[in-house]
Amino acid sequence: MPDLGFLNGPIGAALLAIASALTVAILNRRTQLDQDELRDARTLRDKKRERLAASYEAVLLAAITVKDILARRKVLLEGETDRSRAEMLRSALDKTLRELGHARVRLLLETDQKDVVSLFDRAYATFTGALAADALRQRDRTGAVNPRAVEMHEFQLAELVDQLELALRTALAKQEQPIRALGPTSRRLCLRWPWPLRRESQ
Repeated sequence: MPDLGFLNGPIGAALLAIASALTVAILNRRTQLDQDELRDARTLRDKKRERLAASYEAVLLAAITVKDILARRKVLLEGETDRSRAEMLRSALDKTLRELGHARVRLLLETDQKDVVSLFDRAYATFTGALAADALRQRDRTGAVNPRAVEMHEFQLAELVDQLELALRTALAKQEQPIRALGPTSRRLCLRWPWPLRRESQ
């Protein structure tokens, strides 16, 4: 067997010091990588929350607007005429839909927002269905059109708007949860000296 007695002397002490220093350096590097990745994750989360909040606001406003339009079509305020009311409601709808278009596209570009877009699309389809049913009812002279068809659409729309609002609130609440730890896909699990240290320096 080789003589390892020299490890008990100054050389052994020097090697132990070097090994200890390397261990501390690796641990410090690992901690720094964890902190950097955690900081990056929080920054990305905050930016996504800001994007979603702006898009959600436009989507929910559009849903509430179409619901209110259906309700206002039944009410003629003092000083209003059928024509002035129709023009006012059309202007409100056009403005809302213009702002909605950009928000809808932004949500479609997110990987986890398809359900939100789908829920709004269902609400808007219900709105247009109510308008179509009302137009048929006004032209009907045979009694073939269900007189409650519009009311059924209005009820469905109100339910969908409530569901949409709840879904948006829930989604935003998830984005507000603090990030205290990283998931199993974190690069810190791949830290094996010296290779990650070499990759980090490239």
